[in-house]
Amino acid sequence: MTTAIARLLLRSVWGRIIVGALLIVIGLVVGATSQQVSYIQSSATTTYEAAVGKTSGNLYLHVSGSDDYYVGFNSDFTVPQDVLSKFATMSFIARSDTSTLDPALNAPDGTTVNDAHKIEKITFKDNSGAVLGTYTTAEYTANPNGVYNNKWPIGLLVALLGAIILVVPFLWLMLRKRKQTDMGFSAAANNFQPQQPYGQQPPYGQPAGNPYPPQQQPYPQAAPYPPQQPPYGQPAGNPYPPQQPYPQAAPYPPQQPPYGNPYPQQPQQ
Repeated sequence: MTTAIARLLLRSVWGRIIVGALLIVIGLVVGATSQQVSYIQSSATTTYEAAVGKTSGNLYLHVSGSDDYYVGFNSDFTVPQDVLSKFATMSFIARSDTSTLDPALNAPDGTTVNDAHKIEKITFKDNSGAVLGTYTTAEYTANPNGVYNNKWPIGLLVALLGAIILVVPFLWLMLRKRKQTDMGFSAAANNFQPQQPYGQQPPYGQPAGNPYPPQQQPYPQAAPYPPQQPPYGQPAGNPYPPQQPYPQAAPYPPQQPPYGNPYPQQPQQ
């Protein structure tokens, strides 16, 4: 169920933002739990039951009639079996906080113990008070007056993971918005038509909305010749004198009818 919810949140942008913010808060809280851990010493008047875990090999100490358990991790030191069989008394120094047991301890009374105080130093003695053996952790040797439980490394790691998950959606949204803005600007630039300023009329003979004047002719036109004055006695406006008609030929003189015309003209009625 939890895994399905996490997948559902990570599929959406706002879900990733929520998960990233939660991881940042969790990391800061874990780091803030860092503290100085002090040591506690065993009591000479208290009876402790000792046993070694068959699976883990850890040394377990239990205070009879209480819920207090102490553990000497096998990774820190190993107590030989002959020492455990011969000791009469023991004294130890342990951390005041508890450590997780993995695997958990199955106590003889049937309870399951998951946490115990970590033993930093332990000394075994026989009946005469002779020391059979002393076992110390490297942590105690380096910090004999107490140890600082620094949880900031893991806390910062969790917070950094949350920051990455949180920042990535914001970057994606910013890039997407910028891309949309660039596309809108390009479309507006393609459709842009310059307009005349308000209240300014275009030059005479130039269409409205054209901010650029027409290009001048590369070569100026030649000026017309000045008008010629007509010659004296000729009406103005006609540069060429009218053509004189050809003179008509003089009519031929009337011919005399030949003498003795046999066909005289008849009188008109």
